[in-house]
Amino acid sequence: DMEGGFYLNKLILLNGIIEAVLQAEWRVESDQRWAVIFNDIAFSVFGFEIFKKEFAGGLGSRDDVLNTLDTLAKDGYQRSAANGGWWDMTYTDEDLRVLYTSGAGTDPTKKSLFVLARTR
Repeated sequence: DMEGGFYLNKLILLNGIIEAVLQAEWRVESDQRWAVIFNDIAFSVFGFEIFKKEFAGGLGSRDDVLNTLDTLAKDGYQRSAANGGWWDMTYTDEDLRVLYTSGAGTDPTKKSLFVLARTR
């Protein structure tokens, strides 16, 4: 939602029986880089929300997401509450976005690749 300033990342499993929705905001840093701020994550089964976690405001909330999903820093790189997340765009059009993600304070050589497609 460009006008509302937020987006939803949805993970849908087993034809919609299980769903996880991560809501986030972003701040444009440049034409190719966004700072990402996670707001909350919700899990549903058969369309009924069974768990929702709201994160503290600001870029540090990325750590809450990682901890909630049991994704911990490896190889001695530590994340702190002051760290933010970054999206580095490599390709975008109206229906497709290819980007790398990383966190401030983490090893800059270790990034995740995402290919996001818009559904209409």
